[in-house]
Amino acid sequence: MIHPGSLVLHKNQAGVVRSISDGKLLVEISKGEEARKLRDKDVSLVHPGPLSALPPPRIDGDFETAFEMLFGDPAESGATLCTEWKELSEIVFGDFSPGSALACVIEAQAGKMFRIADGKPIGISKAEREASLAKEEEKVREAKAREAFILGMKAAVKGGGAFAPTPSAKQNVHRWPRK
Repeated sequence: MIHPGSLVLHKNQAGVVRSISDGKLLVEISKGEEARKLRDKDVSLVHPGPLSALPPPRIDGDFETAFEMLFGDPAESGATLCTEWKELSEIVFGDFSPGSALACVIEAQAGKMFRIADGKPIGISKAEREASLAKEEEKVREAKAREAFILGMKAAVKGGGAFAPTPSAKQNVHRWPRK
């Protein structure tokens, strides 16, 4: 059950329930942002609290070992790799505190080993992680190639390098036949 001071997720963002009135939860998603009025069914409980603000996330956990303990080698099974925030937090950090639960949420938001689905942490299979890594590497390669091309074009325009227009090409620029 969600009550004031609970750590919750709304649209995969962590927040703290400030109050409950008329069946609506007043949830503060980030510091300085105006609290949002949400329905109970629009949030997922991460930790019961009580909290007065978002806690600092713990940083000393071992998510790789937790993934292996929870799911083993999921590449062989087509099962959904779902767990609960409490179970993940206890395996990663050895306890279920607001800071450890928030660290698990942040790890799932990053999408490296876990992601968030229906307000719960879902393990990402090895095949999915490898495909994601390959996609990221391709993006980096494309960005480097694009940057090299732009630098080459800038150098050519300034200094007459390999991409510089020839003198005859300069004469024919923007000369359209007149009628």
